[in-house]
Amino acid sequence: MLSKTKLAPGTAIIQLFNAGEDPHNLRIRKVGGGAVHRNGELEPRETGEQELHLGRGKRYGLWCSLPAQRERGMKATLRVSRK
Repeated sequence: MLSKTKLAPGTAIIQLFNAGEDPHNLRIRKVGGGAVHRNGELEPRETGEQELHLGRGKRYGLWCSLPAQRERGMKATLRVSRK
């Protein structure tokens, strides 16, 4: 779950806190293609972060790439405002 689903364009720090009981990771990619930004596997109660430049008017997909996690709903879309 995202704490914010919409951000202003520019540099942002995206954090993942693993509040679950199993390891998780975070993948981020601009919707429509591009580089996949990755963090390593996080154990329960660990936090990881990535610094990204978010393009104006773009959308970014976020997901956990561990087996079956995306299919179980561990995914979200982040929107970047046009302003």
